[in-house]
Amino acid sequence: MSLISEFRKARRYVSEQGIRSCFGAARDYVRYHLKDKWRFVYLGFSFDHPMQLLEDPSLAVKRTGCEDLGQIRRDLFPHLVGEQAYHRAFFDRIGEDGSLCFVAEFEGRFVHYSWVFTDVFRSPLIKVPFEVSELRSSDSYIGPIFTVPGSRGMIYLYVLPTIVDYLRKVGSKRVLVLVSDRNTAAMSFYQKLGFVPIMNAERKGVVSFVCRRLNSMAG
Repeated sequence: MSLISEFRKARRYVSEQGIRSCFGAARDYVRYHLKDKWRFVYLGFSFDHPMQLLEDPSLAVKRTGCEDLGQIRRDLFPHLVGEQAYHRAFFDRIGEDGSLCFVAEFEGRFVHYSWVFTDVFRSPLIKVPFEVSELRSSDSYIGPIFTVPGSRGMIYLYVLPTIVDYLRKVGSKRVLVLVSDRNTAAMSFYQKLGFVPIMNAERKGVVSFVCRRLNSMAG
């Protein structure tokens, strides 16, 4: 019944919008998933430069452990919907070597998390079209990150320096992040803290990269 319903909906759309409009919508969909979806800006922060640690007595930032999973599911999972729903799978990696999760706790509730990978070659960065030759063995990676809607604002400004301080102490030389090239606010935020764009970071042949990713997922 659902297939028939979808067919009727598609036929009605063609009737109302016209065949040219339908082709245009299909073209835009394909362009998004093969190109625009993968348009990132990659930024790096070298630990040769300082980043000031900020403190707020009402906000506690810490590394999580398996003992925190219950509270994470209560406080954060209800907010992970839509594009953020896939973030839930990352929490299965708590306890894995090189995979760390930092949370911010406010008034007894977790309101933010940042995933940190001390080995960039085992991080999500490998799954996007980043030019691997630009990576170093001493690089680390931050992402994904998330703040619950009612707490967005300054929290990450306290979390990020804490992460940088930790990575510096464990021997990392540079930390990488990526943002959508449409997220100008995020780019400005990172650059004000000393992150700089990595030139020539995008892997050549993005379309072929996406096709390989789709084939690997299908396999």
